[in-house]
Amino acid sequence: KFEEAKTHFANSTKIAPFWWTNWNNLGVMIEREKDYEKALNYYQKAIDNGKYYLAYENIAKLLFIQGKSKEAKEFSENSLKILPNNSNLWLILSYSDYRLGNKYIALQAAKNAFILLPSQQNYNIYNRLKDNLPLETN
Repeated sequence: KFEEAKTHFANSTKIAPFWWTNWNNLGVMIEREKDYEKALNYYQKAIDNGKYYLAYENIAKLLFIQGKSKEAKEFSENSLKILPNNSNLWLILSYSDYRLGNKYIALQAAKNAFILLPSQQNYNIYNRLKDNLPLETN
C-alpha cells in the first residue's frame, strides 16, 4: 500500500515538521518514484532536524546511484566526520572511490566497513578489492 504509506508520511511531516524519521521515510517513498531531487531534499531535512543516520546513508547512496561518484565520495567523507562508525557510509565511500579510480583508497574504506560490520557482503567487497578483482558498481 505504497500510496497510503506515502500519504501518511506526508501528513506526519505536517503534524511533526521538526521530527526526522518522517522526513526520511517520505524521502524513501519519493525516491521510489524516481524524483531524486525531492528525495534528496527530504533526506536533508531529516539531517537538519535530527542528524538521522539513515538520511546520511540515503543521500550518499542516492548520489552514487545517480552516477555522481565525486559528490557521493565528498558527502560520505563529510558524513563520516559526524558518523565515523557507520559501515554503510564507509562502503559507499569505497564504491565511490573505486568508480573514480582510487582503488587503494577504496580498499581502505572497504576495510573500515568490514571492521565495523564483519558481514559476508563487506568481507566479499574487501577481498575483491584486496585481490584486485573488479567490483560491480551498477
